[in-house]
Amino acid sequence: MIRRLRRGVATVMLATMLAAAVGCAPEPPPDAWVLSPVQYDNRMDGDEGLPRLIDTTYPMALASDTTGGFWGTSASSYLHVDAEGVAVRRFNLEPGMPDGRIAAVSPTVLVVSTGTPEPTRPGAVMLFDTEAMSWAEIHRDKRVLGDITAQGDGVYIVVDSRLHTADKLTPEA
Repeated sequence: MIRRLRRGVATVMLATMLAAAVGCAPEPPPDAWVLSPVQYDNRMDGDEGLPRLIDTTYPMALASDTTGGFWGTSASSYLHVDAEGVAVRRFNLEPGMPDGRIAAVSPTVLVVSTGTPEPTRPGAVMLFDTEAMSWAEIHRDKRVLGDITAQGDGVYIVVDSRLHTADKLTPEA
């Protein structure tokens, strides 16, 4: 019994010493990328009172806001954090509103790809004005639409993830 206790204590001490030795990594170089948590105020738009600071601990799809901040979405919940790390928008979409992959055209206008594999629910590309909370369909497609990004004068959409194809959508002149 005493022998088993000593062996247990020795094992714990060895594990502690190994953990301490492994944790003593050298300082990263000055040009290294450093991962750090982002804390933001999780109050909904219009909520008053003390800030509810949290970090992004739930799954989010992220997209640049075009000015150094980002938009995050999770299950019809939208969050906009500016370049200074301040949550400037936080809202949930009403049930039945379009939802899907996002990219920013400007800090307040998003382009959203929607659609599911069923033939009765084709994909659409929608412009979502987050200030006016209004939607405009800019493209309808019978194919399933996947990821989306906006760059320059175009929007790129993955149209079939099985075939790894993408299309470019540009405004008409």
